[in-house]
Amino acid sequence: MKGKRQKVLFLSLIGLLMVILVGCNPRNNRAYLEKRIGTEMSRVYPTNRLEDLFDQFPDGFKIRQSFMDGDDLFTVEIIARSKGEPISGTVSKVGDNGIDKIFETNFQYLDGKYQFANEADAAYWPYRGFLFEKLTLNQNILSTLDLEEKFYSMMNGDFELRYKVTNELINSFLGLGNSEQLSISLEGSNSNRGYYYSIAIKNAEGLYFTETVSD
Repeated sequence: MKGKRQKVLFLSLIGLLMVILVGCNPRNNRAYLEKRIGTEMSRVYPTNRLEDLFDQFPDGFKIRQSFMDGDDLFTVEIIARSKGEPISGTVSKVGDNGIDKIFETNFQYLDGKYQFANEADAAYWPYRGFLFEKLTLNQNILSTLDLEEKFYSMMNGDFELRYKVTNELINSFLGLGNSEQLSISLEGSNSNRGYYYSIAIKNAEGLYFTETVSD
């Protein structure tokens, strides 16, 4: 019985120590995280045209967007290798496991538009353009938002800031009502060797949209 109490006491002390360490970690501070993620995302948000991303990433970049409405998951993946070359990508419908592709079609991105060989395939992707062409993100803007939760992992350097936001620009891009409240997460990691940042948006009706830019 004594050994059991000692074990419980030991585990309690370990748990308390972990809480103290997390609380004292300066990287779990809102100001640090907003400076970290706001500074990096401001390199992309805003960017007037997709091609202008070459100013930040001269060796090329990738964009991945996805949205889930109900049980259906759709993704857009774009690879831009060098300035002046055609920018191509795919639209996919993904199975319940998040891996297997039920449907996939190719497109080229020309003159600010998706160009499909079969225009009927455009119906698989309802969004035209990119959120970073419209949205401005930086440390100052983030500091004014209603923060719901912040997270920083000491194990791998992953971090996330989640806000409660009503933004007419975002709502219009997603085809929602102007006054609809959204949960918006900004995500990144100190372990990334290059550039890799995401914005994820949810609403109460089950819509889930993500946009990731990487080099």
